[in-house]
Amino acid sequence: MPKAKPDQVIVHRIELQEKERELLDEFAKAKVTQSYAASVNKVVLPVVVVAGAGIGYLILDGIYDFAQKHMERFKDGWDKSKEGRNKSIEAGVKVNPLTSGLYGMYTLFGGTPIYNPDDSSLGNPEYTTGGGGGF
Repeated sequence: MPKAKPDQVIVHRIELQEKERELLDEFAKAKVTQSYAASVNKVVLPVVVVAGAGIGYLILDGIYDFAQKHMERFKDGWDKSKEGRNKSIEAGVKVNPLTSGLYGMYTLFGGTPIYNPDDSSLGNPEYTTGGGGGF
């Protein structure tokens, strides 16, 4: 059985007082702000991630370059130390193992040789540190 058409329309009206209107207005503004914040977050977050990755790359690249430079210097110092010790031994100079190790550490970190067996103006001390300085 079909429904009968309504013969009258009843309108119900809800009226808000001033205080209730203010609360509803604040709620609507909060919802609009929340939706704007969500939109901005979706745009800004990837930009921040990419910027952070770029800054991280630059920092790590700088650390790598710094380490590379100092490793080359370390290797050069190591080679100089070995070369100086071998020259001293070849020149017939007695090498003291303790001071030789200390001198090796000194030249390893970029120190310049203190004694050069090829330089006759310095004389030839009986004991040397393996490439330098009669400590």
